[in-house]
Amino acid sequence: ANYDGKVKSPTRIGSGAFIGSGSVIVAPVNIGDNATVGAGAVVPAGRDVEPGSTVIGVPARKIKRHDDSIPEICEEER
Repeated sequence: ANYDGKVKSPTRIGSGAFIGSGSVIVAPVNIGDNATVGAGAVVPAGRDVEPGSTVIGVPARKIKRHDDSIPEICEEER
């Protein structure tokens, strides 16, 4: 959701980020690199998701931060 009837607001999704199905991201929001938004989560306006973190729930809340080596392992598997 990025339009409130008056202003369009940007949503930025970082490299390697994963957005689960049924999630709602209300702009303006920044989803950091390698972040994960769990299925069905609602990320409210202005609540950025830190790089490498996982958020779940309504409203979305951080449950953990990923190890930085995980994206490198995934690249090796390709």
